Amino acid sequence: MIFGICLRGINSWNFRQMVDFFTEFMPMIIFAVGFFGYMVILIFVKWSINWDHRMAIGSCSYDQQGIIIIIIIIIFIIIIIMFIIIILFIIVIFIIIEHQISLSS
Repeated sequence: MIFGICLRGINSWNFRQMVDFFTEFMPMIIFAVGFFGYMVILIFVKWSINWDHRMAIGSCSYDQQGIIIIIIIIIFIIIIIMFIIIILFIIVIFIIIEHQISLSS
């Protein structure tokens, strides 16, 4: 993405479109570099934290809440899978009915 933004900036600079360079390229590159840089910093911060120690001191205690959340997520996934199966079943029924109608006529 940043490569494409840089190409856009080079094009606007080459064709002397300074308004496009300062009003499109500069905000786009600042946002992209800032956003991706922020995500990279967050990844390194996450890797540098000793999570076992934090859980041991009680800021994130070991308890049953995690199991409840996992159960809720599993139930949600099962409901989504059942919904997808029902939709696919309805689509197959419509295809069969359409095929039967085309054979009879």
